[in-house]
Amino acid sequence: MRFITAGAGAQNSEARGRQRFLRSLLLGIAIGGACGLCFGWLQFPREHLDSRLSELAPRHQGDYIVMVAAAYASEGDLPAALERLGRLGIANPAAAVQALTERAIRTSSRPLQSIRLLVRLAAALGQQTPLMEPFLELSGAAP
Repeated sequence: MRFITAGAGAQNSEARGRQRFLRSLLLGIAIGGACGLCFGWLQFPREHLDSRLSELAPRHQGDYIVMVAAAYASEGDLPAALERLGRLGIANPAAAVQALTERAIRTSSRPLQSIRLLVRLAAALGQQTPLMEPFLELSGAAP
């Protein structure tokens, strides 16, 4: 009989040990999370810096030019498109649109719809090249 109670006591002790471990683990996670939030939000918050479009990485500048092309396709307002492109701080925005468009066509790095939008904007800026002509016909714009 004594053997049975000793075994049951050992099992109870094991169960208590596991419970203590889990409680300690959860308490550690909670304290660590609270300290992390306190340091992240109160002690060392991230400072917001206003960035200029000219400071964007080239890939993101290309994304911005595609958005300008989409706005031009929607509005048809070329002066507004030129003003938006001017925010990039590029010396010759029309040449930048042409270069991006030709690179997108050659490498197929952008979706077909984006290429069509870029071709329409490049044509409106007077930067149409023979490489762009098939896409002008697809987009419905006059060559």
